[in-house]
Amino acid sequence: PLLTEDGDLYVSTMDGDLWKFVTDPLEPVWTDVFSANAGLLTTPVLAGDAVVVGGIGETIFARHADTGDEMWSFSGGNWFWGDIAVGDAAIYATSLDGKVYAVSAATGDELWSFDTESPVRAGAVIRGDDVIVVNNSGDVYALNAESGDIVWGPTELDETVYAQPVLQGDEGLVVTRSGDIIAIDADGRPTTGVRS
Repeated sequence: PLLTEDGDLYVSTMDGDLWKFVTDPLEPVWTDVFSANAGLLTTPVLAGDAVVVGGIGETIFARHADTGDEMWSFSGGNWFWGDIAVGDAAIYATSLDGKVYAVSAATGDELWSFDTESPVRAGAVIRGDDVIVVNNSGDVYALNAESGDIVWGPTELDETVYAQPVLQGDEGLVVTRSGDIIAIDADGRPTTGVRS
């Protein structure tokens, strides 16, 4: 779920429903609950006036954050599993089709896509002007947020990765399926690692 500073709570479900609640007292806001007819896997995010969520129906949905009215939808090539990153004017979503999609937060139009050549379960993260993504095969990329061009990568970790990278200063921390933690510097080089 997503809880805003204003006390609005957005909840997506595996049943495909997206709800908005106020928390004091806890009660629903939207009179018509949005149903995607397929499980919603990503944590809802706010992008301008929209609450955005994706899931197993190969579609990202944007609903108006206040009213729940449909704003736009975007279809990819497979499930959207990883959490969606929000930039200035775009959202960045990873898909099990191996692609990273940059989508206009205002219109839902595709701005660019990049094929990592392996399914991507981990969500993308934004660091400055770059979108950092790691696919299931452990290939880490930095992509220019505006163009989708490769800034560096792939940095091949030779480990299965499902978890979203975490940023710590200029480094990205990647946790592998086996529990290893690998630090990647701002130039895409592994700097340290902790084996589990």
